[in-house]
Amino acid sequence: MPRRNFTFHEMLEGCREGDPSACLQLVQSYLPLLEFWVDHYFPWLSPGRDQLIRELLGTTLVKPGGLLTTFQGTWEREFLFEWRRLTLEGCYARAILGNPPATSPLRRDELARLLKNSPLLHQELIWFHLCHIPAEEVVHILSMRSEVAEPILAKALPSDIGLKWASQSDERIPLMPPQLLIEIDSERGDDCVSVKLWSKIIDGQALWSEREKADGHTTNCLCCLSTLTALKETIFKLRTLPGADPLQVQKIVATAWDRPAVKKSSGITLARLFKKA
Repeated sequence: MPRRNFTFHEMLEGCREGDPSACLQLVQSYLPLLEFWVDHYFPWLSPGRDQLIRELLGTTLVKPGGLLTTFQGTWEREFLFEWRRLTLEGCYARAILGNPPATSPLRRDELARLLKNSPLLHQELIWFHLCHIPAEEVVHILSMRSEVAEPILAKALPSDIGLKWASQSDERIPLMPPQLLIEIDSERGDDCVSVKLWSKIIDGQALWSEREKADGHTTNCLCCLSTLTALKETIFKLRTLPGADPLQVQKIVATAWDRPAVKKSSGITLARLFKKA
């Protein structure tokens, strides 16, 4: 979570007001998470990765339509969930212009069939597995033991998909296509579980009736399952990823915005403030 001087709300408001210290801390706090999203879900974009990261910081945060102007929530996790969504969309737009490697695409109907009639915890396990999250991380995120998780996957996944739980390197396991994640996330309806409620449930702060209703709905809703797993993944990564290199942060924020994007009434731009910092 945000480090040193600012709370999340102070940091967000400081960035909106053009405070260079707040802007630097935002990048310092969340750069490793942004790099993980890019590296894990779009590894074929690794050439030119640093430039892509700088562009994403601009388009998803600062420029018109970025989170500094559009985010209406109040919780850090809501902010990060929206940032993850925008990052995946931005990376996918870049990826379709290139030549992504051939994969075994997982279709929506196949995914729904894999998850059908499974308890929610099992669905989460399968989802993380198909997203190629390492086994040692999955069992920690879900508070499961490997010897419990592996038989569940072996029973749930058809033999033609394959299972190599220990190394996560079996090419027969289809990678969850980023475009499928984007498509599923766009299906959110009025009755879907909010990020705020899932956050309360994960932290053990929700009423039992709230959790029971959310679990029952999510068992049959790919969109809410995607939200739940994305939130758990983000919480885990934010807690365990190594901190950003301060020199790298300085370099990135000094070059991320090469032209004015968000202006305050005083006429000061974030780009100028970053360069001054």
